[in-house]
Amino acid sequence: MTTPYPFVAGAVLTAQQLNDIQNLPISDKTTSYTLAVADAYKRTMMNSASATTITVNNSIFTVGDVIQVANKGAGTCTITAGAGVTINTSGSLALAQYGGGYLLCLSASTFTFFNLGGGANYGTATGGSSSSITVGGLAYTLLTFTSDANLVVSKAGLFDVCLVAGGAGSGRTDTTTATGGGGGGQVLGITSTTTVCYLPLLMQ
Repeated sequence: MTTPYPFVAGAVLTAQQLNDIQNLPISDKTTSYTLAVADAYKRTMMNSASATTITVNNSIFTVGDVIQVANKGAGTCTITAGAGVTINTSGSLALAQYGGGYLLCLSASTFTFFNLGGGANYGTATGGSSSSITVGGLAYTLLTFTSDANLVVSKAGLFDVCLVAGGAGSGRTDTTTATGGGGGGQVLGITSTTTVCYLPLLMQ
């Protein structure tokens, strides 16, 4: 039995309803979804074979609200911050199949996501030039390498990596001999799927 939550003035609960006080209804979703205020009283469950998102918008929830989310589909479901929203987490916002957790509202625009399993765990590293950036409401540490150096990994896990290779020089050796041109450079983006234990050189 599902508890008639949230309660309203004058409501009379049966003994079984009181026993089922934690039994929130499951709200199944099969496509990307934006959370609504009523989702604080439900368990939002994504079920899709394709990649999806669950978006958290500004000024929807109040301080102390807990929003439970989970993914039972084969496609990765990513919890996404809407405009002006910040979601902090020590784990990952990308939920693999059977992963889940809950969002705790700290203010109208700030949330903490507690990943209870099934997420992609990011690692920790130092090296190069370090700066803090925010992308999509999420805080990242950006490490930039412009010369040979070591990326020192202190915690193994996933990293978002962008490798930029310079082009090769031409075969021309003087001003009078015409030879072939140089090779083109390449940009390689590896996003959220690279597990790194130790990477000796990372060039930009």
